[in-house]
Amino acid sequence: MAHFTSGEHGKKEKGDYYFWTAYGEDKFGDWKTTGRATIDLPPPDRFLRTKRESKTVKNVDDRRIYAALYRRLLTIHGIRAATYREIANWISTHKSDAKYIRFPVMIRGKSYKKIAPVV
Repeated sequence: MAHFTSGEHGKKEKGDYYFWTAYGEDKFGDWKTTGRATIDLPPPDRFLRTKRESKTVKNVDDRRIYAALYRRLLTIHGIRAATYREIANWISTHKSDAKYIRFPVMIRGKSYKKIAPVV
């Protein structure tokens, strides 16, 4: 669990979040993607929102990304709690949101004062 003091879209993103990883297999092979959802939402919520976001997000490139992600999610096998490595990767690819994380962060029952990039 991580507490965000805000987010890329402002104070409305303030709150406690869980990180989840969806995984599956499509014609290109195994895949996985990590996202966050507020702790009051069920694990699939973040991934289900990609369908709506593929039509409503203002940035055309982002709409294309969400549409591709939603198509991939149609081949989902499951959703599980994200690992340290997956959260570190999310942080490195979502810097505009990640800067609002207030540490410590709890990952699979362990508290972290910082999350270092993992190669």
